[in-house]
Amino acid sequence: SYNSDPFVMKTKSVLLNFVGDTNDGDLFEEFFEERLKQLAIDPKENLFFFCEEILTPKCNREKLTQILFEKFEVAAFYTRNTQAMALY
Repeated sequence: SYNSDPFVMKTKSVLLNFVGDTNDGDLFEEFFEERLKQLAIDPKENLFFFCEEILTPKCNREKLTQILFEKFEVAAFYTRNTQAMALY
């Protein structure tokens, strides 16, 4: 489908696979920073999509949100549990 939103049209989506506890902020920051460097990606110009396990505590999602917006200044991100994504 066509999206006329200029923000969406100018950005790219990025898929990264982090296997670990997002509550461990230091480990996640290290992983995310390293992948951004490897891929030469500017987080301010890209959309990020995260899949998580269904029992992930709300505090982990809040920590992830805080890290992504405050440290990496991501343009946008979306998180969804893996079981729901398996339906698509």
